[in-house]
Amino acid sequence: FLVGIFSGAAIGGETFNAQLIDADYVGPTGGMAVGVPGATSSALVINDALLTIRNSGTQPNAVTHFKGTAETYMLGRFTIDAVNASVDISQIVLTGDGNGDWAAWLDAADGVQIWLDNGDGVFDAATDTLLYSSGGSDVITAAFAPALHVANATSVELFIRLHLNDQAGDGAATAPATFQYSIASVGDVTATPAAAQVTFGTPAPETRTLSMIDFFVTSVTPLRDNVDGGADITVIGSGFMTP
Repeated sequence: FLVGIFSGAAIGGETFNAQLIDADYVGPTGGMAVGVPGATSSALVINDALLTIRNSGTQPNAVTHFKGTAETYMLGRFTIDAVNASVDISQIVLTGDGNGDWAAWLDAADGVQIWLDNGDGVFDAATDTLLYSSGGSDVITAAFAPALHVANATSVELFIRLHLNDQAGDGAATAPATFQYSIASVGDVTATPAAAQVTFGTPAPETRTLSMIDFFVTSVTPLRDNVDGGADITVIGSGFMTP
């Protein structure tokens, strides 16, 4: 058996073949070797480039946003792996889910942000690279210029962030309003070379859900009562719900 062990640097379309061209042997008297030289093998052919997108191992914690302040939250983290060849990604489409108001509650300039991690796994606007930003929408067509380069046999990590304005959660009085994004299908990723195969890993690329509520208290009655057997307390306001 002839076994080949790859280092990870082979690229799509390359072939690795072997041929037995000579042999030293000791055979029986009058014997002879046949099949030397032999035919060239065709066992090892490197497939086309493979790009795999999945949720990163570490995801943001769940959080509930209270209306009234503008805040930016980490919504999700995606890991992208390339094997067999380097791949350039020119566009990703994010599909939204949830009942929040995408247009009214996200900052008009940079409500949706996609960042490239610098490799340390920690978001830092000073050292990571902003690939895309726009106002809010339930469908985000994020074009990267220049294209995002994923070198052969390496991985990159993307951070998906939302910048909420101070109206986010308006009217969510009895149940949270929510935002979530995913890459809905492999066809939503535009990559070159054209022969590159795009697949989803496990778990598939889907952010956590960001919840928003409209919380306030307008009155509490009574403000005081007897120490023993006091009256029931009535609180009037918005956003009272099970966590």
